[in-house]
Amino acid sequence: LSNRSDPAFAVEAVDHLEAGIQRLSIDSFDAVLLDLVLPDSQEMATFERVKEAAPDMPVLVLTGLDDEGLAEEAVAAGAREYLVKTQIDGESLARSLQAAISK
Repeated sequence: LSNRSDPAFAVEAVDHLEAGIQRLSIDSFDAVLLDLVLPDSQEMATFERVKEAAPDMPVLVLTGLDDEGLAEEAVAAGAREYLVKTQIDGESLARSLQAAISK
């Protein structure tokens, strides 16, 4: 996403949930791309913590977990999308992110 020019995205990455929660408390972001498997959190607990920290921010789950039940649970809990890393390309990701930001 950071290499795109139309639309351009500024991307900031963290590799631990606690670091992400801290960044959300300090700065303003348009959306969160969230992996559900992080060193300090797993699956729906990860999503729930992010929604608690930023309840009005669109969250798109972008994960390697190809789990239909987990996808349904995440969307029911408020995820804008559940995207499996091996099933999405950069163009689709950009469209999904733009749609989430525009809503």
